[in-house]
Amino acid sequence: MYLDSEPKLNQAGQQRLGEYRSMLLHTAAFTEKPEPTLRLLPVYLQPASAGTGQWLDDDAQEMTEVDESVPAKAEFGVRIAGDSMEPRFVNGQTVWVKAAQDANNGDIVLCTLNDQSYCKKLRKDENGIALISLNKKYAPIPVREEDEFRIAGIVVG
Repeated sequence: MYLDSEPKLNQAGQQRLGEYRSMLLHTAAFTEKPEPTLRLLPVYLQPASAGTGQWLDDDAQEMTEVDESVPAKAEFGVRIAGDSMEPRFVNGQTVWVKAAQDANNGDIVLCTLNDQSYCKKLRKDENGIALISLNKKYAPIPVREEDEFRIAGIVVG
């Protein structure tokens, strides 16, 4: 770090140099940032309703390059249509989903109910299953025994 002709640091100076080096290495402004890790995930073109239901009529998707801001658990993305999941999710936003056929009470799920797709909070209790909006202006959607209900995944981001 210094030339032989320069004065040598004593032990206190070497200790101070080590402390300064350590401080610099632990300060984001002075350290190199790694290149972001990119990966490809499918994003379905048909949106899921954050409202009153969206007809699911195709599996068209586009591959989208995502970085580490998308959770590692995510397997695909779906755009949101509507405002029933505001303020957490807004119209046009892509939500990232981990494929699953079941979910726990309180999970935000991507699901179909009688061929309509939804992004909703799942409520399971003694009264059965209901799809809950985060926006209080929407009433819960009950899932009845005669309904065709399927969970496609759990929203992870």
